[in-house]
Amino acid sequence: MTDWHREWGPEGLGAWTPYRVDGTGNRFALIDALDGGSADAFIHAGPEWARGLTASDSPWRSAEGRPMDGLILLLPPQGEGDLRMVIFNADGSRPEACGNALRCLVRVAFDMGRVGRPRFVVETDAGSRAVDALEAQGPATRVSMGPPRLIRGRVEIEVNGRTVSGVSISMGNPHFVVDLNSVTDGDVSAIGAAISIHPEFPQGTNVEFLFGDVVRPRVRVWERGVGETEACGSGACAVAHSLYGSSLIHKPLRLDLPGGELLVGRDTHGLWLEGFATWEPVGHSSREGAKR
Repeated sequence: MTDWHREWGPEGLGAWTPYRVDGTGNRFALIDALDGGSADAFIHAGPEWARGLTASDSPWRSAEGRPMDGLILLLPPQGEGDLRMVIFNADGSRPEACGNALRCLVRVAFDMGRVGRPRFVVETDAGSRAVDALEAQGPATRVSMGPPRLIRGRVEIEVNGRTVSGVSISMGNPHFVVDLNSVTDGDVSAIGAAISIHPEFPQGTNVEFLFGDVVRPRVRVWERGVGETEACGSGACAVAHSLYGSSLIHKPLRLDLPGGELLVGRDTHGLWLEGFATWEPVGHSSREGAKR
């Protein structure tokens, strides 16, 4: 193991290449382990590796000192897909789905020649997803998010001495979409943290807050296992479905998040998510290319 491997990750693994990636403000450490041998070894190391991303002295922190929101593993497929993605939150937990992480993986895999065509299939813990690197649209990527599922309709929850209402939706992972303009910006952190671990959601939940109007809502997200992030792809999909349902097939919805804009639409396979994703090589590969 080289010195840079020891600095950027755990020992005892096969070959891997590190990247910092950004999907509309969602920042991740991405590990290309396609040539690393045992995928199980990387997955086993994943939780501790992810927890280390938030350390004050972590080399993964951005130039502004911001920690990563999670760890993405790019792995060989298990089935008929072209690639496989496994993701860990910053607390070491393993979420079922993450739209922005998937978009980032698509951008790196295509740009670095890990796949030979812009449209391919990625295996995730929530199922196989068709993706498109959108060659003609710069850093934009589009990914299939699968069909949304309404877990429960109107839900009222008591948190911090008040009643908060919304709808519970699954995008392969759980989301609670709070009613439009029912919470102030100043309450997002406290209420998001409380709802994400509320007994109503035994496995925890991501929480979406909507502001403005339904034509182009402004969204803030408290992510399970992470905290507030600048964007959440599966959360954007949950919001879009809660507002428009099947009518998204006729007109996609643009949503504004702290990290930028995401576009959500619908086709015969379920919802799709589109937005910008960028990457930069780090560690030993930091001399090999500029940020894309």
